[in-house]
Amino acid sequence: MKGTLLSLLAVFMFPLFATAVMCEDDTKEKHRMPVAQSKTAQHPNIDASAESMRFLHGKTHKAGLQQSRGTPVRSRRIETSGLLGILRRVPQQYPTIQAGIVASVNGDTVLVSEGNYFENIDYSGKRIIVASLYLLDQDTLHISRTIIDGSQATSPQSVVSFISGEDTNSVLCGFTVRGGSGTDIPPTFDERDGGGVILWESSGRLVRNIITGNRVLAPSAWGGGVSMTGLTNTGQTLIMENNVVSRNSATATTSLGFGGGVSIFQSQFRLTGNVFEHDTVRGVVQAGASGVAVYLSSGNLGVISGSIFRNNIVLGDSSSYACLTIAQYDGDVVIDSNLFEDNSVMSMNRSAYGGAIHVDDYYTTSLPEKRITRNVIRRNRLTSNPSYTFGGAMFLWDARVRVAENLIEDNASQAGIIAYGGGIYGIRWGGTIENNIIAGNIGTAGGGIGHYGGPPLGTTQAIMNNTFSRNQAEFGGGLSDGGGGTISVLLNNIFWDDSSSNGEIYAVGSIEVHYSNIEGGWSGGTGNINVNPMFIDSLYRIAGQSPCVAAGTDSMQIGGVWYNAPRTDYFGNPRPRPVGTRPDIGAHEFQTTTGVENMSDDPATFALSQNYPNPFNPVTNFQFSIGSSQLTILKVYDILGREVATLVNEEKSAGSHSVSWDASGMASGVYFYRLTAGSLVETKKLVVMR
Repeated sequence: MKGTLLSLLAVFMFPLFATAVMCEDDTKEKHRMPVAQSKTAQHPNIDASAESMRFLHGKTHKAGLQQSRGTPVRSRRIETSGLLGILRRVPQQYPTIQAGIVASVNGDTVLVSEGNYFENIDYSGKRIIVASLYLLDQDTLHISRTIIDGSQATSPQSVVSFISGEDTNSVLCGFTVRGGSGTDIPPTFDERDGGGVILWESSGRLVRNIITGNRVLAPSAWGGGVSMTGLTNTGQTLIMENNVVSRNSATATTSLGFGGGVSIFQSQFRLTGNVFEHDTVRGVVQAGASGVAVYLSSGNLGVISGSIFRNNIVLGDSSSYACLTIAQYDGDVVIDSNLFEDNSVMSMNRSAYGGAIHVDDYYTTSLPEKRITRNVIRRNRLTSNPSYTFGGAMFLWDARVRVAENLIEDNASQAGIIAYGGGIYGIRWGGTIENNIIAGNIGTAGGGIGHYGGPPLGTTQAIMNNTFSRNQAEFGGGLSDGGGGTISVLLNNIFWDDSSSNGEIYAVGSIEVHYSNIEGGWSGGTGNINVNPMFIDSLYRIAGQSPCVAAGTDSMQIGGVWYNAPRTDYFGNPRPRPVGTRPDIGAHEFQTTTGVENMSDDPATFALSQNYPNPFNPVTNFQFSIGSSQLTILKVYDILGREVATLVNEEKSAGSHSVSWDASGMASGVYFYRLTAGSLVETKKLVVMR
């Protein structure tokens, strides 16, 4: 089915929990009532904890969040489409989970008590919720103690199956799913998919599960943890929220291996707040996407956000592809606020593409946009001993992209012949690479960025307001341009302290370089300088007296096309600052060494500044302002939406305030901090870096 070879997802999500069922005993099935009428007094068999959930249609009010049709409410609920139903308890009423599913009709909930359930379950086309007791009290201990184990199946089988036209009202919540071996896929059945969960031409929603220890072994293997697939794209959608997908594998014995954690084929997707770690994929013809593979799909906006990709491995006998591979998805995709670290991609006999992210739109027809923003991408390794590698952190092929506000640091592209792009490598890409910090990456051609070929028809190539430092390469310590197409434009970039015998920039073709600070200088261009930028920290902020301050340009016409500098900087601060001046060169607009904007003693507006330093280890500082005396709350949450620290929870006077946080003992990764004052709420991202 997938025999065609491959050609060379701050979103801040709190868990959404709300049930779509009434807590009635199944003996009262013929006496269903609207949810609004369901009361404990009317149904004494309902336990208090279930009643306290205030099921669907019960309103939740949060400061600063308003409910409206089509707008999700940030509350601890699973939201469905207003279904009604019966609560069916396992094992109190039904001996197995599958027995509870068989007895259910659309809208019911199968509630499973803690225990080991050695079975393989099938939703049988039903729009139902199957959940552990986590659904009632949000106690995460239920997740590890409620296990669906598919290891005793007599033939290869997925643990959980959505194969009969289910939709996203079919929900799996709060389980450990393990011991699956995948489902054989028609028409040839030499492909096996979905060790833990299979969705065949069906939709589904997976919330707060641990999907671990599943193994797919077949001639062609896809989705060691989860696979969404089908012969055609009928609009099926995979939603995954706050799951841990860990220690799964997809191993192909003769052909393609894709998606050690998750594979998505012919489908749409939204993946938020998940952890993908220690997943493995191996292939003979090709291998790719130890974390998530999206292949030959189309549809609405695809989202991968707020997730962690860590310590995943791709090992291919032939061509190998990145931890997150999005190939031929004919639709826009957002890859935002994720952490990619310590992932490894290796090809034994051919080339390897992208240590963390690979975007390939070679065969798409509409030239969709892939937005890769606000990610931390570090310490990923791309290796091919006998051949070539392309992009230690990221590989872009025939794609229209916006790569912005990422920290791309200490990645390596290593090859027997040539390692292209220690940080990013692009072939015929179009769009912008802007506001990134690209530092400490290693390659042969282009320590920071390497690229070849002009942009796709109707697009341009612009590299603007980036900071390059400490990158290493033989050709172009900061950037290598291989020519082969339309002129690339570089505006407002810093290239400093990169290592190469050929200088900061190595260009085979013609490039336009303007208003940039380039160590060693650059012959030609307008407004270029060669002066120490005066970095003041590990994020390459510049001092107030830096020659880069107000030395950039806000716009420039080149070849009849206007190029405009980004209107915000790496941290989202306005550019230029103050308004009416010229923008700074580099990823940051100048700000004081305290890392916050100057504020009046009595600001009229509510404001939360970016923490400083960021990333940090172990202490960082916050500054905020409020317009009037009121209860003020500042909290920190992990990437799964769990509160990890309360920094402020008291009455504060009008004006500016500061507080520090010692994150000793916290794991590396992306966190969010939220300030609430009255009805006003603001959230920002921070990164703990060990």
